[in-house]
Amino acid sequence: MDLWNLGERVASSYGHNPKVSATVVAGSVGRGRHDEFSDVEVDVYWTGPPTDQDRLAAIRESGGILSTLWDYDPEDAEWSEDFTVEGIPTTVSNFTCSEIDAVLGRRDRFAQLDQMRLSAIHEGRVVAGHDLVKTWRARSIYTDEVRLSTLRHFLARVPVARWRHVPALASRGDMVSLRLICDDMLLALLGLWFGLNKAYIEHPRFKWAHRVMTQFDYLPAASVDRLRQACSEEPVAACEVVISLLQETLDLVELQVPAVSTRDLRQGLATSRLTR
Repeated sequence: MDLWNLGERVASSYGHNPKVSATVVAGSVGRGRHDEFSDVEVDVYWTGPPTDQDRLAAIRESGGILSTLWDYDPEDAEWSEDFTVEGIPTTVSNFTCSEIDAVLGRRDRFAQLDQMRLSAIHEGRVVAGHDLVKTWRARSIYTDEVRLSTLRHFLARVPVARWRHVPALASRGDMVSLRLICDDMLLALLGLWFGLNKAYIEHPRFKWAHRVMTQFDYLPAASVDRLRQACSEEPVAACEVVISLLQETLDLVELQVPAVSTRDLRQGLATSRLTR
């Protein structure tokens, strides 16, 4: 099945409601990188809060079979629903236009969820509301201020205090604890790479990062191959790969964004025998 056509069909079903200002096919389908494991994700932007009937009518029109109609989530500021269309799992996320305006108003302060919203607006495939989405895209260009806040956030996420315990954990054979530290370091690294390259974060766990990174200018040498190595090696070897990637990333941060201080982080890492 052509997942793009299916996404467009679902988006159009919602777009027939006069309260809908724009619809965007998001996720891997909207970005043109889907595969046989992909589902369909659609973002719908409303002039005001949608009712359950608004949402159920659109699902029926699309030919969908409802799985779950989720209530409004105040933390995510969205309504969502899961259903299948011709057997394909489909998720629709609903937002008010005022919520997107609020995201745009605070974008210089790092919030991962806000970055995910803006990534979908920038990279998703618009079905309806082209002029509105074009305006949002113009208002959400990735600025130096966004870059600074992103880099500072992920530098603070580097598990430097726990990194000091890596030699002891390795000596004791505490492989699970080592892997968890390594994985947290990898997530911080990916966030730093997105910030360095002025790319909004698409997913909290950086799905498709290896594909996105092919468009980046500022990365350690052979970073994709080394990232795969860090994910496949046993924990001690993985930690050694990760720390070398981090040190080279800090070099890049200092060179490209000197306003961001890496001094405290470097001092903290220096206490580990793995970094000596």
